[in-house]
Amino acid sequence: MGIVVKVRKENWRKGGIVSVDSGMLWLGDPSYVLHRSPPKEVGKDWDDFCKINKKSQPNPKQFRKGLGVNFLLGADGVYPVYVRKDARGVVVAVKVEFTPLHSLPTRRRVKR
Repeated sequence: MGIVVKVRKENWRKGGIVSVDSGMLWLGDPSYVLHRSPPKEVGKDWDDFCKINKKSQPNPKQFRKGLGVNFLLGADGVYPVYVRKDARGVVVAVKVEFTPLHSLPTRRRVKR
């Protein structure tokens, strides 16, 4: 039998915000991907990661079980993050609302 965790019946509480500038949001442990030899599934660099994910179907894309999940949002913005805690105050659930608090202008490359 598994561990039973009692969750307070209170509403979600705001935990912060997340800014998105790439039209994507990654949910996963950064130690799995932020090192010199990233897993092949996420690509060799940022450009490769974007190519893999811009085509990703279904949305969200599950990378190797447990590696992470990527969401294609289709827009940049600032999104609210909410948490639920158990009776001990430990976060047991996270929710991101993909209705932007603020729209961000599209980034443009500046020629030097």
